[in-house]
Amino acid sequence: MALGLFFFLFQLGSGPFYDYDEAYYAQVLRDTLDSGNFLTLQRFGSDWFEKPPLLFWLTALSVKIFGENEFAMRLPTALLGTGAIWGTYLLTFYLTKSFWASFLSGAILLFSGIFPASARQFRMDVPLAFVIVFALYSFVKGWADRKWFWGFWGFMALGIMLKSLPAFLSAPIAVIFSAAYGRWDWLKNWYFWLGSVLFLIIAAPWHIVESLRLGREFWDIYFIRHILERASSAVIGGNITNWDYLKHLLILNEPWFLLFLATGAFLVLYRKKQFPGFQLALASFISALFIFFIFAVAKTKLIFYLIPAFPFEAISLAAAALFLYHLAPGRYKKSVVVACGMALALGAASTSYQIFLSNVPYSYLWAAEEKQIGELIREGERGHKLYSFDWKAYDTIYYYSGRSYIELVEKDDLKTGFPPPYFLIMPKPYFKNTEQPGIRVRFMGNYLVLLEARGGGE
Repeated sequence: MALGLFFFLFQLGSGPFYDYDEAYYAQVLRDTLDSGNFLTLQRFGSDWFEKPPLLFWLTALSVKIFGENEFAMRLPTALLGTGAIWGTYLLTFYLTKSFWASFLSGAILLFSGIFPASARQFRMDVPLAFVIVFALYSFVKGWADRKWFWGFWGFMALGIMLKSLPAFLSAPIAVIFSAAYGRWDWLKNWYFWLGSVLFLIIAAPWHIVESLRLGREFWDIYFIRHILERASSAVIGGNITNWDYLKHLLILNEPWFLLFLATGAFLVLYRKKQFPGFQLALASFISALFIFFIFAVAKTKLIFYLIPAFPFEAISLAAAALFLYHLAPGRYKKSVVVACGMALALGAASTSYQIFLSNVPYSYLWAAEEKQIGELIREGERGHKLYSFDWKAYDTIYYYSGRSYIELVEKDDLKTGFPPPYFLIMPKPYFKNTEQPGIRVRFMGNYLVLLEARGGGE
């Protein structure tokens, strides 16, 4: 937990918000705070209901305490990421009663590269992983104490309020674990089904209120556009394929992804249920594959969508290590422990490099320049129009500039010019002549240039 807090909180507010989701959500939160309407979120003065509000409510509380800054807006996600590590440890310990396997599962998740990197951003994927892990933990605890079944429904409802329908992944994963352990008695347990009332109490009110207030428009945007259309067509993410998913997992999740694939082969070759860890390794392996399959089938692909699979990858690897330890002859048991330590060291080094030193696919060096440009625009605002030539990543600039519209222009527009005052953003390689009459270079970075024309002889 201490390591998790360090990795998630150290320099948490040092970087700018990134396009797309981070800066976009930050804008939603700022406009919602300005409006004072926390029931229906706001963006640029309009109702915004593409996502449920729970993460924004938690983040608003953080902002009230720490002020409006990057640290405050990322803090709830970082804390929920630490909570996901704790839940991974608890679930592993409950099903193995092994302290070292439980520690290993939590440590693997912590050192899984993209997972802690995502936990350090204002995003919904790590909070979703948190609720899925604790929903499953409550479910398996319910096998012995039926009161825990209510925790399953409760956490799934919180997941609905965090990221909508993906929270229902908790249900098929619970079925996978039931099959692995041969526990189906919950199907006839009225206490389990009564927990659905708690689910409705938590998840239904906001959806009902928004449905009554906005009618069909709410469901057209909330469900059809942002769930069904993303599943059936590539709304965002460009031309990312499943091969890109696998390539990113290989690069951003080393060494765990390769070990995870090896674990699958190992579990097929050695099917010995009597050894500790086998059932948990198998159930977690299938659960991780199931989550990958769901998002692989969807047409819209973003690497962050795979985040809920990482706790189950970590649990599968730790449980397989426990299984291998008991399976190995006495003289080889020490080798298993040493191999686990070496893998953790490699994972820790890779994760530290990705988060603190490298420009990996989930962060962008030009975001810092977008922030600087946005702040210059805000400071120099004198009725300027804002234009952009061949730079379409604008949410970070929106947030830091306080502007709500950037007009995208073509090459021919640059030849005819624009009436001043105005700002013009363009990629640095396009800007060749730094001496142009009436044009002032306000910013020039490695990626972007901000030009200003004031007019009036200035």
